[in-house]
Amino acid sequence: MSKRKCVNCRHRKIEGSSSFCEVSGNFLHYSTVFEHWCKHWAKLKTDYERWEKNVEMLKSGALGDVNSSETLLRYWQMQERAGYPNASENVKYFEDMVRKESEDTEGEG
Repeated sequence: MSKRKCVNCRHRKIEGSSSFCEVSGNFLHYSTVFEHWCKHWAKLKTDYERWEKNVEMLKSGALGDVNSSETLLRYWQMQERAGYPNASENVKYFEDMVRKESEDTEGEG
């Protein structure tokens, strides 16, 4: 279990126990919120790094031809799995695009 400090007296509290410091009489709300934002920021930084890695893979051609709808679909599927905001909308768009292209190709053949 991690420990929190009282903002005023630095009295240490074990997480999961009361959010009230018996020594100073203050609530530990500030430190709890701060701890939450630290965890949130760390996750966001990790997500951002994953998103950047996916962009690098796309640009390098590791996912296929950058101008191909199938490659862009694959890229947006990776971004969706990485938690990129609104990526699911792009996945749907490129799924429709790939489906339409394959129907056009079948109609020509």
